[in-house]
Amino acid sequence: MPNRLQSKVAIVVGAGSIGPGWGNGKATAVAFAREGAKVLCADINLAAAEETASIITQEGGKAKAIAAVVVFGGIVVMGGNPLR
Repeated sequence: MPNRLQSKVAIVVGAGSIGPGWGNGKATAVAFAREGAKVLCADINLAAAEETASIITQEGGKAKAIAAVVVFGGIVVMGGNPLR
């Protein structure tokens, strides 16, 4: 079922990975993008979030990175198109 998240926006908190390999946040952000979502990659480490956003855009998806400190984190998927 490709494009299950078409026309959706995913906000992924903890989208960067600073260690080797991919963490859950990076993997989630890329997976959502591969399903058609526009992804906002949020992480306390901006460079790590930008790396994830770069992977997504190199694969043809749409993503933005932001630095964020989140007290109560999670993943939110919502409708709308703020990342045009």
